[in-house]
Amino acid sequence: MTKAQHSRSTGRAIVLGLTMLPLSSGCASFSAPSWMSRGDSSAGKMAAENGMVGSLANAGKGFTGQVKTMGTAVSSAMSKAKSAVIAPFSTTANNSDPTSLANMPTNLGPEIWVTNGQLYESQGKFAKALDNYTKALEIEPTNEAALLSTARLYVREQKYSQAESFFAKALAANPQAETYNELASMQQQQGRTAEALASVNKAIEMEPASPRYRNNLAGMLVSSGRSDEAVQQLQQVFPPAVANYNVAYLHFTHQNLAGAQQHLQLALQADPNLKEARDLMEKIAGSSTAQSAVAAYQTAGQIYRTAETLVTPTVPAGAAVYQRTGANDSAQAGGYPTNGGYPMPAAYPSTN
Repeated sequence: MTKAQHSRSTGRAIVLGLTMLPLSSGCASFSAPSWMSRGDSSAGKMAAENGMVGSLANAGKGFTGQVKTMGTAVSSAMSKAKSAVIAPFSTTANNSDPTSLANMPTNLGPEIWVTNGQLYESQGKFAKALDNYTKALEIEPTNEAALLSTARLYVREQKYSQAESFFAKALAANPQAETYNELASMQQQQGRTAEALASVNKAIEMEPASPRYRNNLAGMLVSSGRSDEAVQQLQQVFPPAVANYNVAYLHFTHQNLAGAQQHLQLALQADPNLKEARDLMEKIAGSSTAQSAVAAYQTAGQIYRTAETLVTPTVPAGAAVYQRTGANDSAQAGGYPTNGGYPMPAAYPSTN
């Protein structure tokens, strides 16, 4: 090869190399050799193969991820379908439903224990009832329902000192007229009339218009031989005819027929149309026992009036008036049982 031919061959090789350079460096899929590396053909081939393998691997990973996502969705759908099918037959607790029996609270409130205790008490299981009331008070020592239920249970068992202690606790926590009235009834059962009168008067102070509390007070007064005061108390909430009828009814329930008849006469003087008074008067008049009692009362009254005329000047007769204080009560005092409350009339008579 001549020198000229060698020069031309070398020039073509340089031109070819310069032509291939931008092609190899501009392909994103192939690694361009740095100026410090040897850019032979084997390196280019390996880079091309690596790029293609990487692309295939990435594509494979993407497909695998899509398959997994689809599998999860299918699995979720299957799970929901299964739940929908078996839900009506499942016994799994429903935590969102507070009324579910599977969601009973671990800590019961005092009201639950009181209610359970009252159920036991209605069955005559007093010991279990007391246990439940005690548990209620352990949770809430001032719970009024538990205190009163305990007091009433002790009254039923005639354990009056314990009952009074719980009545006192209930009144300290929440003073109520009804609680004072119950306490008065218990005290009257024990024959503690003065304390009973004080308690029922506290009930009346709190609810002055209550006919029941006035009637209970009237019953205590009648049993103490104070019928005139009983009428005065009842007249605070009833017309005079009804007040006298109620006192007559109290006498009648304690078999003091003479006293009952006297107040029935006063009731009919105030209101001749008071049917209940007429009916009770007829019932008393038709009884042989009543006739004997009335006769004895009239005899005692005649003796009293005779004795009175011997020490007092004669005065003109006036209109019928209510009995003198103690005129017939002296014979009645102590004649009433002190072991029970005072019954109300079956129905308050109307004044029409």
